[in-house]
Amino acid sequence: MVVVKMGLASLSKSAKIVFTRSLITQTTGNPNFTSPMPTLTAMASGANVFEAALLAAKSGGPDERAVARAKEELLDSLLRQFFSYVQLTANANPAAAEAIVLSAGLQVKSKGVRKAQTSYAKLTGNPGEVEVYQKGTGRCTFEFQICTDLTNEANWVTFEVGTRGRVVKGGLLPNTRYYFRARVIDKNGRSAWSDVRSVFVME
Repeated sequence: MVVVKMGLASLSKSAKIVFTRSLITQTTGNPNFTSPMPTLTAMASGANVFEAALLAAKSGGPDERAVARAKEELLDSLLRQFFSYVQLTANANPAAAEAIVLSAGLQVKSKGVRKAQTSYAKLTGNPGEVEVYQKGTGRCTFEFQICTDLTNEANWVTFEVGTRGRVVKGGLLPNTRYYFRARVIDKNGRSAWSDVRSVFVME
């Protein structure tokens, strides 16, 4: 069973709005989520209303700030409902549960096994390029892998082994979601694979 990682407390107010809109983009037309709960329309409205309340609070007084707090709480509630919906949907298909969560733009909580932590995987701004960063300490070697389908372990392909913790993977196809993971190799041997990061490469 997978557990969706929420992380709302770590997001700034503006970042929460951007995050909500990103979730909407990644689940619109996504065949894994045919009946989102709450609806994507409700989530979009929650983000818009909160954004408007934030703007009013910047030049307003205590009343406007209180309204902004209330609208943020409403958006938080919508997001928590959405996280639960994604989690239930994913766990209904155990073989592809992690892939389903990642396709929504969310992450899966670690199961407590000590892993190498990939700090990020993100678009570089150049067509078909993704930058992946793996945190490491001391003298070590990094191994990076990529795939487009998480349902089979054999789908993972190593694309870089070296001493650099930051690499760029190019030549990626547009309109495709890619998954990345990494591990560290040092004097103690190989670490477990990091949590999986996903990036959707657009046109």
